[in-house]
Amino acid sequence: MSGGIVLLLVLLGAGLWWWDETRRVPVLSVIDQQEVSQTALPVLPILAEKGIALTYNGEEPPIMQTQALYLAAQFAPEAASKAKRTGVVYGSLTYAKGNMVPAWMVWYQQVPLPSPDPVTDTPSLRVYDVFVFLDARYGVHLLSVWDGKK
Repeated sequence: MSGGIVLLLVLLGAGLWWWDETRRVPVLSVIDQQEVSQTALPVLPILAEKGIALTYNGEEPPIMQTQALYLAAQFAPEAASKAKRTGVVYGSLTYAKGNMVPAWMVWYQQVPLPSPDPVTDTPSLRVYDVFVFLDARYGVHLLSVWDGKK
């Protein structure tokens, strides 16, 4: 009788573990992911030129970092899959005439541009960065910025 109870408890535990694992947001595998320090947010000229600022707000984000990565990859799948590095920053986003919202910035760095001639095997020397901003309360895409480089 006690063996049956132990087996039941093991099966119940395994079922609860499986349920917990399947309801989690999948973790996006990003090559060389580097988290940017929350207290020293990057000042990026491309964003400043467009009137976009992200400042440290000291709050806990309502949406987890893994969820932000997953959602950003839905809005910029090419950049997410080909970026050499990815940075993730949470803070208060100011844009479009002073709108301020808690937001995640996902920064896909050094995304290679497709070669103009698909027949050549030479990879393109040109790269670009993509900044995807998500509302940290609802996971809604707010805006994206592309920065082309040579």
